[in-house]
Amino acid sequence: TRCEDRPLAMVFKFNGGRCDQSDNIQPPELFQCFDFGDGPPTEIGEESFIQVTDIKGGSIIYHAATVAVGDEYTVADAPFEVDANMNVTIWSSGATIPDNMLQTLVFHSSCSQNLFLKDRYGASQLVVFVNEEQGLQSCF
Repeated sequence: TRCEDRPLAMVFKFNGGRCDQSDNIQPPELFQCFDFGDGPPTEIGEESFIQVTDIKGGSIIYHAATVAVGDEYTVADAPFEVDANMNVTIWSSGATIPDNMLQTLVFHSSCSQNLFLKDRYGASQLVVFVNEEQGLQSCF
């Protein structure tokens, strides 16, 4: 399902793994992903700290918490729609220092560009979005 209107919320499944498993059709100027070391873990249940912000300085924090591989996390700033572009950074722990960074990426999140359920952005996969035009859309 293609997202047609800027989301109010998005849910991602944390699959773990490196940037090379990304599967989306956003052009390189809108989607960029970088791994550090071995990248995020892939073993079910292993935890990482995930922070999702806007890219205009990170003043909007959509999500900042520990997430286990196989679990879902929500990105939202109720009652507002999400920003046009997001940064997702994954650390090995809640100590968000450069030595603990496993992956960082940016993607276009406003739905004016290609954004589909099941798209993969590095270690995360879009599984739900909610917007005014389409309501709740889920791949479950």
